[in-house]
Amino acid sequence: MNEATAATPPFPAGVQERIQQGAFLLVDKPRGPTSHQVAAWVRDLLGVERAGHAGTLDPHVSGLLWVGVGPALKLLPLLLDFPKRYVGVVDLHDRVSATELAAVLAEFQARSSRPRRCAPRCGGSGASVPSIG
Repeated sequence: MNEATAATPPFPAGVQERIQQGAFLLVDKPRGPTSHQVAAWVRDLLGVERAGHAGTLDPHVSGLLWVGVGPALKLLPLLLDFPKRYVGVVDLHDRVSATELAAVLAEFQARSSRPRRCAPRCGGSGASVPSIG
C-alpha cells in the first residue's frame, strides 16, 4: 500500500468529495474519550483538514455528538441554538412506590434544573409519570 492509498479512506465513489465540501456527522461517542478527541478521530479517519464538535459530552457519558467537517464547521454554532434533550435510564433493583420515587426525584430536581419529566415503572404496575416540575 503506498502513502496516497493509506491516507485515503475507503469510501464509495463521490463520498470523499462530498465530505471535503463539508458535512455534518452524528457520532455515537462512547464513554471515555473527550468530545475533542472524537472530533480529532473523525478528522483523521476521514482525511479532512478540520473537524469540530457542537457542544461537549462529558468523558464519563456516551451519546450522540454532532461533528462538522470542512466548511460545515462555520455552521456548527447554529446547532448550539437548538434545545437539547437528555435521557437517562435508571434500573431499580427492587420495587418502589410511585410516592417514594416522586420524593427522590423531587430531591434530585432541587439540585439540578435539567430533569423535567420521568416515566418510571413502579411496583410492577406499569409506567406512571409523576410530575416533578
